[in-house]
Amino acid sequence: MILLTGASGFLGQHIYKTFSPVFPIIGLGHSGSNCDRRIDLTDLKALEALLNELKPDTIIHSAAIRDPDECVRRPETAKALHVDATKVMAEWCQKNGRRFVYISTDYVFNGKNPPYNEKAEPDPVNLYGETKLAGEKEAQKCPDHLIVRIALQYGTTDRPELSFIHKAIKTLSKGEKLELDNVQKRFPSLSADVAKAILELEKRRYVGIVHMSNPVGITRFQMFKTIAAAFGFDPDLVVDTGKPPQMSANRPADCTFDLTLYKSLGLPPFHSFEEGLAMIKDEVKASL
Repeated sequence: MILLTGASGFLGQHIYKTFSPVFPIIGLGHSGSNCDRRIDLTDLKALEALLNELKPDTIIHSAAIRDPDECVRRPETAKALHVDATKVMAEWCQKNGRRFVYISTDYVFNGKNPPYNEKAEPDPVNLYGETKLAGEKEAQKCPDHLIVRIALQYGTTDRPELSFIHKAIKTLSKGEKLELDNVQKRFPSLSADVAKAILELEKRRYVGIVHMSNPVGITRFQMFKTIAAAFGFDPDLVVDTGKPPQMSANRPADCTFDLTLYKSLGLPPFHSFEEGLAMIKDEVKASL
């Protein structure tokens, strides 16, 4: 039995959908879809009590504050969710001989020396990356662990407020301009692809760290121009600011993953951003 945290979150929705036909799964969350049990993961005593009640075979910790700026605004919550809750779950798995899967991020790297393989030394430049890296260290204390580092996520969701694509379409549909940097390189990865790859690793009970992402990097400026074109808006509404991103939290410039290990494991290839947008276009339009 799989216990999935963040089941109503962006990636969590896809993990729940992908795993459900294969494994019994219980989704945890505050609210929304797939929340079979509702819990505040930062209530550590309640979390431990729930683990002792459900006794899962595997825990997948997908819940996170994904926005680095939000982590700056809520540092205590970020630490509690990414580190403290991870510690409780990893220690429970270690004590009970169970498996722990931790979803991490490319933001554990500083973006100065890409590409990064699984043995590269992390050096985060913001609190989000720092807390996620601290969570990795807690996860590794469980012998039977999998740490999946992922890049920027996109795809279908029943929570449009989580989707940068939905937000972009909302702005573009009003004829308003989007001013974006053409500096930082991101690797938009279809969440359905990520979920399928994690499922394959879970079937094999792979132990260790695995990097996974769409291999082609593009800037936010290029990304949103692609969105505009895909959904029939004027790409000229997307404007290059001509300077690095101005945000509360620092961003690494280029966290390109070395995907040699991923490819050697024979895991399913990722769709390009253009392919992914074409696949989800109709469903995104229907959800607007």
